[in-house]
Amino acid sequence: MNKNKKDTKAPSRATKRQAASVITKSHTTNPVLNSNQYAPLTIEESEGDEVEITRETAPTRKLKSNTQASTVIIGDSMIKYIDSKRLLRGIKKNGQISRRTAIRAETYRGAGVDDMKHHIKPCLQRKPEKIILHVGTNDIGSKRAKDLVKGINDICEIIQKDSPTFEVAVSLLVTRADRPEYKTKIEKVNMALIDYCESKNIQVIDHANIETKHLNPYGVHLSRLGTSIMARNFLSYINNVENN
Repeated sequence: MNKNKKDTKAPSRATKRQAASVITKSHTTNPVLNSNQYAPLTIEESEGDEVEITRETAPTRKLKSNTQASTVIIGDSMIKYIDSKRLLRGIKKNGQISRRTAIRAETYRGAGVDDMKHHIKPCLQRKPEKIILHVGTNDIGSKRAKDLVKGINDICEIIQKDSPTFEVAVSLLVTRADRPEYKTKIEKVNMALIDYCESKNIQVIDHANIETKHLNPYGVHLSRLGTSIMARNFLSYINNVENN
């Protein structure tokens, strides 16, 4: 036997699981056990920490940053290109760049309102000061307008019941161009959401300035310009809250 030959071992299961996650900044993390069914595809934080997690067939240990974001934007794939680091640079307090605000963007691709009732719970456990909720476009083809509105209302009630001191804002649905009836339905849903939010003293973020020309060629998701407009709408809301 050659004594100089080094022993080689096959990668352990833990090593393989670790390889499934991509961490762009080295920092101390706390493991959190989540059901993979409701795991976010991406979680991006304004401090530069980004954790990308792939779904697996068994419950997987997730990595969570120690940083507590003061604002969480949680939603479906319509927000997947929102850059929280850029948003952070635009937040001002009394005319000065705010240093204490942190933003966390959580994207759940393909999620509808029923899914978001589960996704919102771990978000609440992190106790942000403000929550921006954007969900509904994936339900346009499968739910009646009134059922979709009720689903979003139910999520708001979950937030207010669990954490009554949190600031909540509902991000209205963005127009679509793939089917004419969807555009009309979205307008109906948004009007009902505005009425509900006014009755519950919930802030509304309107994306009426996003038009069909700001969508991708399929008429569903946002183009780069559309994403930029949505980001500015979010920023306007955050700055308004920060300075009032």
